[in-house]
Amino acid sequence: MLKNENKTEKEEVNNKAPEAPQDFSDLLKQFEAEYVLGHDHQKEELKENLSRLKLYNNQKKDKKRVADTSLFSIMQTMLAALYVNALSVVFDGNDDGDGGTAENLNNMAKYDYKVMMKHILDYYLIWDTCFLGYGLIEMEEFDRDKMLPVPNNIDGMTFIRDPKAISPNGVLNGSGAMRFGGYPIDIKKTDLNPDNGYFDYDGITIEEEIDSLMKDAQDARDQAEGYQTLRNKNISSKDMGDNVIYPAFKWFTHHKGNKIKMIVANNRQRIIKYEVIGKSSDPKVKFPIIKRDLFPNSKSWSGTSIPDLVEDKQRQKSVMLNLALDSVKSATYPAMVYAENRIKNKADLKRIKFNKLIGVKGEADIRGAVAPLAKDMPRMDLINYILDALDGSAQIATGSPEMQQGQLSGKSRTLGELNLVQSNVTKRHTLAGRIFGWSEHAFWEMWYELYKKHFKSGIDEKMIRITGAYGNRWRKLTKENMTYLQDPDITIEDNDTNESRNARERILMTNYGNVIINDPEANQRYFRKNILGKLNGLDHEQLERLYPPSVDELLALEENEKLSNNDLVPVGENDNHEIHIEQHMRAAQTNALDSHVKAHRTMQRIKKNQPDIFPQENPIEGLGEEVPQAGQRSLSAQNAVPNINLEV
Repeated sequence: MLKNENKTEKEEVNNKAPEAPQDFSDLLKQFEAEYVLGHDHQKEELKENLSRLKLYNNQKKDKKRVADTSLFSIMQTMLAALYVNALSVVFDGNDDGDGGTAENLNNMAKYDYKVMMKHILDYYLIWDTCFLGYGLIEMEEFDRDKMLPVPNNIDGMTFIRDPKAISPNGVLNGSGAMRFGGYPIDIKKTDLNPDNGYFDYDGITIEEEIDSLMKDAQDARDQAEGYQTLRNKNISSKDMGDNVIYPAFKWFTHHKGNKIKMIVANNRQRIIKYEVIGKSSDPKVKFPIIKRDLFPNSKSWSGTSIPDLVEDKQRQKSVMLNLALDSVKSATYPAMVYAENRIKNKADLKRIKFNKLIGVKGEADIRGAVAPLAKDMPRMDLINYILDALDGSAQIATGSPEMQQGQLSGKSRTLGELNLVQSNVTKRHTLAGRIFGWSEHAFWEMWYELYKKHFKSGIDEKMIRITGAYGNRWRKLTKENMTYLQDPDITIEDNDTNESRNARERILMTNYGNVIINDPEANQRYFRKNILGKLNGLDHEQLERLYPPSVDELLALEENEKLSNNDLVPVGENDNHEIHIEQHMRAAQTNALDSHVKAHRTMQRIKKNQPDIFPQENPIEGLGEEVPQAGQRSLSAQNAVPNINLEV
């Protein structure tokens, strides 16, 4: 780490700060011990990651030499594959009657995805994950003006953690959970006020730490991009008024039986913010940090990164390329020897502009007086072999063949071979997508928890825009229709897996549809709408427009509200019982619902045993459109079957 040689500059905050709510002297000692332990353990890793930025950006090379760009090419290939293969989230309720809430959550997740600018967050998270082997997101803030969680991408190159940790909150049964960890931050002067939870901030300084991780990271990025670092320059910020920035450290740890978050200023000597997250003994209480892995290793925090696999190959390829260039230059402008006693006018040698001239005394036989100096030439075929081997090794390790990088293969390959390669590459990227799903699940889990924590029942409302087949419409959500008594199931799927499975199922179900098309007992409408429609990518709004709800569906949905409240609802004479039972599965499980479904089943038995008193249904649509046949009276005319209402 470079040392900061600037003179200490102090800037006092004008507004009076409240005093610290308790004596934090013991906590400061604990924090310093934790920080030193983590810093000493990870400083070499952090230093190595910062040095690799120069290799990635390719800016700090000798201007007379060339550098290979394998790391950049493979990083971009992996970024394109993993970023385009986006992850989708689906919420499902665990209780009967949660279907409406699940739909609200799914619509709100789509809306928040755009407003949170998660598409940008995902790019930087994937970049960190590829470059460092892991990426970090913080999910603790909630914007009450926008009624929206605010995720934050943590700079992994400055994050200090528990050396024994595998992830922030552990894996499987919580094993390997982080005991402590944190990162440097900058605090704006205008943010320092009691409303934001700060205290005891009078007199904090703008002095930088001797080992400033944030400054080291910025210097490394400046150098990697070819800019001169600002370190050691006498740049004062004490006269910047409200634009003054105070260096501090955000730290997560355990204290007095709680998981806590604190912010420490004054070169890690003063706590100016302290928040309790929850009881350490509660397994549901977690640090608000999510870690994403690329190639995770068992019992390891960092795993394997792209630079781990490519760095050595790129350096050696650069060496080989420059040796090859030197060989070409040497062959083009070889050193020449000449016989001094045979060259009468030395000025004639000036006509040979680019070659080095070496004089030879005596009677040496130099044919024509001037001749190239004989020397061995490097084998270009061997250089090409080495370059190809290094390329192949990097491509195989990362699953990024030449075709995947957007360039033609160096060898002629059959179509079958290319398809096989592409299939295997897709599997490699699908594996990474599945692993990404672990962190995506944690992200939406914390997203939901933030709404549960900050959304106030009976007070807060959120308007979301839903884009559907009928255009845009707005829906108002409250805590009552967006949260569950029991937390929902969260399913994460990547696009590649979704499309592959849907394509396979679409073929199978289409073939199956040809078998059941003439079966009068089959529910053709359900098959076409809820199976084939969804497999062909139609969303709920499009399906509702293509297949508007039938009268029976609408009646059943209305009845669900009463059944969910355990109110008795009679079964109608003309109900299409299968459609009613299908829709009633969305209602909450109550005694009234059980009785109502039993009544439908009873009607079905009566219909089977006494078919003559029932009109036939349309065998194609199965919509419940009962048409009296010739010579048959309608059900209402017969008045043969009364409404059935079983007791609860």
